[in-house]
Amino acid sequence: MGKIVLVWWLMLPLAAYCGQGRGFVLRGVISGRDTGTVELSYRLASGDDTSITAVIRSGSFALSGMVPEPELVRMTIYAGSSMNHSFYLENADISIRLVGDDDAGTVVTGSASDLLYQRLLPQQRDFFSYARAYDDAHERAVTSRDAVALHRADSIWAGQLRRWTDTIGRAIKAQPRNYASLYFVQWLLFHPPGYDTLISLYQALAPEVRRGLYARDFMTEAARCRRTSAGQPAPEIAGTDTSGGSVLLAPLRGKVVLLDFWASYCARCRQENPEVRTLYDKYHAGGFDIVSVSLDYDRAAWIKAIQKDGMIWHHSCELRGGSAASAALYDVQELPRNWLLDREGKIIAHDLSLPELAERLRVLCGK
Repeated sequence: MGKIVLVWWLMLPLAAYCGQGRGFVLRGVISGRDTGTVELSYRLASGDDTSITAVIRSGSFALSGMVPEPELVRMTIYAGSSMNHSFYLENADISIRLVGDDDAGTVVTGSASDLLYQRLLPQQRDFFSYARAYDDAHERAVTSRDAVALHRADSIWAGQLRRWTDTIGRAIKAQPRNYASLYFVQWLLFHPPGYDTLISLYQALAPEVRRGLYARDFMTEAARCRRTSAGQPAPEIAGTDTSGGSVLLAPLRGKVVLLDFWASYCARCRQENPEVRTLYDKYHAGGFDIVSVSLDYDRAAWIKAIQKDGMIWHHSCELRGGSAASAALYDVQELPRNWLLDREGKIIAHDLSLPELAERLRVLCGK
């Protein structure tokens, strides 16, 4: 009887953390690092960040605590030099074995979320490699004004985006309660397949996942994405024209409007301006207009570029660079970017290539 009580008492700390999902115990083994310290950072139920530490003894350590939901965490090892490792932590009995100085040599067991994360992560890396290759191919096609190459690059990218989105959808269908799925949906915001698609993936997650901290983070980001997505009224811009007068979208209702974000220092913007001028000359009489929003700091450089490139339409600038209110409203983090608005001021599409813009204008404003 005494032995049974002893065993029960020794198991109590583990049960207190792992029983009924009330906490985690993380046990680790580090190859080649006998001494040092480990720091684990994660979020509390309040949303605040916290961290706990443990001492490495004979290459091993143990940490315990509680997370409000499975979370992709960072663990830093201080043993001569510092090393960072990322994995999914959840309220369970988890083991981690670290070999080498990067995540490639890390093996995590006991976390269902990390299992899915590690399975999809290589595919996400491939996806972003394709994204970089697409950006490069798109840039070359635009620079060389090769419409065939541009169409080919866009078609390849559309297929890759669809395949990656389908992969995430299948993972959610198979494991709707797995929090790692939300991580991959959230990263789609960097190359969104469309707001409706994003929300459809999100809604397929289990209710408990959608009630969590990271779900709230996602919905905040998604709301910003939706604000400037197709079908939404275009948010009003800020800034003044070259004479100091106000420039607004509202007075242009009744026209098809290209809202164009650019800057005098943006090489690709400057390369595209002559072709945009050609489209303006061709379709202006049919009700096409342009508002170019500059992210310049230098007023003289802004005005000089307008004159040199023959940009004879509406202009707006806050002279605050990327900190401009209009840039924040439209989440502009790179240039050029554009939004095409219909005659009611609603967004038709965004980030159109010049051939795509030309085709849209042919339908909307052509005679």
